Amino acid sequence: MNYHDIKYMNTLNGPGFRTVLFVSGCNHHCNGCHNPETWPLDSGIPFLQRDKTDIIASLRDPYVNGLTITGGDPLHPSNCTGVQELCQLIRNDDVTACKSIWVYTGYIYEELDDSIKSNILPLIDVLVDGPFILEKRDTKFLYAGSTNQRLIDIKASLESGEVKLWKSKF
Repeated sequence: MNYHDIKYMNTLNGPGFRTVLFVSGCNHHCNGCHNPETWPLDSGIPFLQRDKTDIIASLRDPYVNGLTITGGDPLHPSNCTGVQELCQLIRNDDVTACKSIWVYTGYIYEELDDSIKSNILPLIDVLVDGPFILEKRDTKFLYAGSTNQRLIDIKASLESGEVKLWKSKF
């Protein structure tokens, strides 16, 4: 897996202060995408153990609410193993296990591969799904770029068997 950037103390991609990982690789090529440089799979730099260590260290800060993985597309087939490994590391760490993990994807929840549903989704808290649609862009839509995108509460959705939307506590 490659990535373009890691932002620390970011407030734009989920609630509170967050660490944000921008991965490489996206097949959606949404018109108006604000990160088209992340589309090529071979763009960016390799995601190494030191990057994982730095992310875990950032999440140990009591002021950081969680991790957001965006891109590119974290659920692109070439990214799934790396994303799953990172999320598992966070969930296995005594300090960071309680931090929220958000993932942004251009894929639709109902159309996700079964391996993603069984291996990655149980490790995350919120999935922002759906492609960015320029005609549905809304700068006031909290944590998403266009109104077709959904902020899905993964734990509630997996428990109920149907999509449950995330509700802000702010």
